[in-house]
Amino acid sequence: EREGRPLNARNIGQKAAEILDKWKAVENHELFGPDTSLILFTHEEKDFNNEAIVNRLYLRTGGRPEKILANEKGVKMVSAAEAERTARQWHEAHGGEFNQPYFEKLMGNKDRVNRSKMIALYAIAGAKGPTTILFSGHGSRENCAFAANQTGVLKEKTDDDPEAINYKELGDALIESGNMGNFNLIGATCLSYDYLQNLFAYLKSKGVESRPKISISAANEAKYGWMRRDAYDGLGDILLKTIYIWSMVEPGRNITVETFFHAEAEEEVWKNEDPVLFVGN
Repeated sequence: EREGRPLNARNIGQKAAEILDKWKAVENHELFGPDTSLILFTHEEKDFNNEAIVNRLYLRTGGRPEKILANEKGVKMVSAAEAERTARQWHEAHGGEFNQPYFEKLMGNKDRVNRSKMIALYAIAGAKGPTTILFSGHGSRENCAFAANQTGVLKEKTDDDPEAINYKELGDALIESGNMGNFNLIGATCLSYDYLQNLFAYLKSKGVESRPKISISAANEAKYGWMRRDAYDGLGDILLKTIYIWSMVEPGRNITVETFFHAEAEEEVWKNEDPVLFVGN
């Protein structure tokens, strides 16, 4: 229907075949593992535990500590001078040269910024090679929030808010990187499908036809994320927990798109969230 084609058996069969072909083409693509860097940011509620995410989804699947480009959480307001020191230290750890123009764009005329937001975006802009960007926390069609229970930043606005990354800011960082086709983008938030659609439309409006290699929304169109407190607390969203459980079938092996396919097919996941995977063009 979205393509303007009649809903009949022939068109359904053709679309199903197209989807299966795309799945087969990417099923072995790595999301977490030794060949992929990690950029992680979460909001500050305790149910979203960076250490648990890094250890269970990344390091235990072969991810390397030196390839963690950002591991940020919550709101940590710092001065402009401290923000610049942090950005320069990022290059000491990960190489490359300080990106003065992009840093100034992030800062604008602000005297203080959220360190977590600044370094997450700066790391995205500086990333090279296969990189997974994961945000787990509160979300809306426009924003991913850093602050706990912060609904104010999730309203329909795209101004520069220290407590959120809006889709325009994320899009600008992706464009700045020149690394678009090497990114995996995972939004483990409410309304993550809608956020990704806004991101894709923004990229197109900037004349960018390419997208991240893989983009995953935990929640389908107009749907909200879901979590359950259990033995896997800390991973937050039920999709991330289920990916972790499936990854334990072969301990130590990297997590691929195939792992996601297994996880999203679990009844608890598709009934509550119905995740969506987009393959970049």
